[in-house]
Amino acid sequence: MPTVIAMIPARMGSQRLKHKNLRELAAVPLITRAILKCRAAKVLDEIWVNSEPPAFGDIAASEGVRFHQRPEALGNNRGD
Repeated sequence: MPTVIAMIPARMGSQRLKHKNLRELAAVPLITRAILKCRAAKVLDEIWVNSEPPAFGDIAASEGVRFHQRPEALGNNRGD
């Protein structure tokens, strides 16, 4: 049976709301909410957070999921 993986992309450089994915809603960062929703689905073998800043790696580790630190150039919206 194939491994089912969730890849949660998270940018730090939101144009309209700075550090959006680290903002808290009812004391829970938005990125953590995405992780919890993936876990609640109960169909995933692995959950990965994919982002540039190490801060997301710390959150991923604290939630028991994996982290891929992509290059900074892939975190912009310029298309280059």
